[in-house]
Amino acid sequence: MPLLLSALVLVVYWQVCGFGFVNFDDDVYVSENPRVLAGLTWESVAWTFTTFHGENWYPLTWLSYMADVDLFGPGAAWHHRVNVGLHLANTVLLFMVLRRMTAAVWPSAWAAALFGVHPLHVESVAWIAERKDVLSGLFWMLTMAAYVRYARRPSLGRYMAVAGVFALGLMSKPMLVTLPFALVLLDWWPLGRLGPASASPREMAARLGRLVWEKLPLLALSAVSSGVTYLAQTSGGATELVANLTFGARVANAVVSYGVLMGKTVWPTALGVFYPHPVSTGTAIPAWQIAASLTLLVGVTLVVLRQGRRRPFLAVGWLWFLGTLVPVSGLIQTGAHSTADRFAYLPSIGLFVALAWGVPSLLPAWRGRQAALAACGAATVLALAAAAHVQTSYWRDSVTLWTRAIAVTDKNWLALNNLGDTYYRLGQPDKALGYFREALRIRPDYVDALHNLGVCHQALGQQAEAIPYLEKTAQLDPGYRDLWRDLGHAYFSTGRHRDAIGAYTEHLKTRPGDAEAWNLLGVSHGMLGQYEQAIGCFREVLRLNPDYPSARDNLALASARLRAGR
Repeated sequence: MPLLLSALVLVVYWQVCGFGFVNFDDDVYVSENPRVLAGLTWESVAWTFTTFHGENWYPLTWLSYMADVDLFGPGAAWHHRVNVGLHLANTVLLFMVLRRMTAAVWPSAWAAALFGVHPLHVESVAWIAERKDVLSGLFWMLTMAAYVRYARRPSLGRYMAVAGVFALGLMSKPMLVTLPFALVLLDWWPLGRLGPASASPREMAARLGRLVWEKLPLLALSAVSSGVTYLAQTSGGATELVANLTFGARVANAVVSYGVLMGKTVWPTALGVFYPHPVSTGTAIPAWQIAASLTLLVGVTLVVLRQGRRRPFLAVGWLWFLGTLVPVSGLIQTGAHSTADRFAYLPSIGLFVALAWGVPSLLPAWRGRQAALAACGAATVLALAAAAHVQTSYWRDSVTLWTRAIAVTDKNWLALNNLGDTYYRLGQPDKALGYFREALRIRPDYVDALHNLGVCHQALGQQAEAIPYLEKTAQLDPGYRDLWRDLGHAYFSTGRHRDAIGAYTEHLKTRPGDAEAWNLLGVSHGMLGQYEQAIGCFREVLRLNPDYPSARDNLALASARLRAGR
């Protein structure tokens, strides 16, 4: 069975080995990250444990990228291969853990196969920047395996093994903070640590209290991870866009997110890499969506809880889905998305377990029942695998990825901006302009699109047209990367030398080694007759780069004019 599961995963995902990086965080995590590209140096390793780069704290994920660079080089192919390998390992481990807990081979295989080939998981596997999903997933599976071993014969050493692997998972992605609660669900079923179904509610409550107490060290690790994550995200500005959302608005988005992800698990269509949060597009969530999702959630919860004694796997699977999705549900909003496919990577296991054990238990017995179940299960897996194969192909390159996202979502300002950025990088600024403008039509305060539109006009030689967009960027985000350099160039090219001096001066506060900026700053001072300041700038150019073109001539000319004016 592990070989069959492995083959299914490889058939779906092996195509990614020919894919490259995409312009959505891959640069932040790998392709343009000097720390990662340096490999496993002492300095880089120390950085992984102290940085909040990427607005989070996951040192093991950073270390895995660095190890890839050391072993295989900086190209994208092996980063993709490692992601696929991790997902393959997670699929096989899920099967082995479920089979060990339940002794049920075919339901375990069906649940693991659904996990391995579901299209909703493509984002977690095919996206290099989402390594944290599949890596933390590996430690989730290993923690479950260690916990099963501990639960069957408790000892301090076995518990320490559980805690140690769990801690490694938290250092891969803080999504694992809910794992202790998932272990309590496993105590109920299939481990049976709450006692027999015939036990009284009082007895079960007493056992539950002891089992929760047993998880306190793990919960403490979760609390620490949550605190560090909050510091990382607030310091990096991940919560700024929706910082003023009311609690009611957060709850509404969370309720709808649950419904959306459940729906996409059952019928995985119109999957996109980014779903804009309504507040970012100036719209509100329709009341009917909130009502429909809430009705679905409450209804399913009541049904599975009523079946709790006879069919505990239904309640365990459903509560797994509800509970493990809480950190990314939107109750604590980070980023500008309403939800994301990758959020379902681990929570969907609960739905797959409920399905794999629930369907056989709900169907009446008849001759040929097992064969029918096997045929339906195989057909479901194959259909999902085919859909996942197609969904994976959209990650081939940035043009394909963002074109697809625009096609399946509405008002997707980020996808429009990133598609424009892709065309700009491909040397087609005239084609990029329209996408940046459309992104700004949807979200007028979108700083990335404002800056990109300004730079795009500069690439077309339209410096005057670039200035309003760059100035608006400066108003909204004065610390935007390379903004003051670009604005300085625009002012310089249009003869606004006094403004250029201010822009270049601001730029050089954070980029003091930019010889070109020093040279243009010197020229601007010279154009205004400020020769002493110009001389100082040209000397700094030559200090940084003795062979810089025209710097010596500029210095000589400024010196001559200074002497002539005395």
